[in-house]
Amino acid sequence: MVLDDVAGHVEEVALVLDRDQRALRAVVLGDLERLRFNTMLAALMEFTNFLTKTREAGNVAESIWRETIESLLLLLSPTAPHLTEELWHLLKERSDKECVIVAAWPAQQQIDKSLLADFNWAAEAITQVRNLRSSKGLSPREPLVA
Repeated sequence: MVLDDVAGHVEEVALVLDRDQRALRAVVLGDLERLRFNTMLAALMEFTNFLTKTREAGNVAESIWRETIESLLLLLSPTAPHLTEELWHLLKERSDKECVIVAAWPAQQQIDKSLLADFNWAAEAITQVRNLRSSKGLSPREPLVA
């Protein structure tokens, strides 16, 4: 996700977060089924880094933020139950019976694989351009002249 492209556009960021959460759910659920905890945790860490940048950019509404964090905690709970339980109750006021361990698991939704492949291709292209600009000492804000 390229945050610069949606800076100041809360609605677009909400759509991106929703799309990325659906993709993350698919990865986490697949990795859990295959007992691939390493790749599952890597995906969760990558999403957490993205969330940090999103929050720092100030592009996300509070309600969307809380929903996204709740989803992240649900996905993380099988591997870090004690930590996620504490965070679950800190996120909002809950009764003792509203525990993350008994919360509804995020439903896996169908993902348009061709759309995801297109997005991944575009994200890779943007990364390559940014890396090239960085290696040449060009500011991201400086326009390129042909």
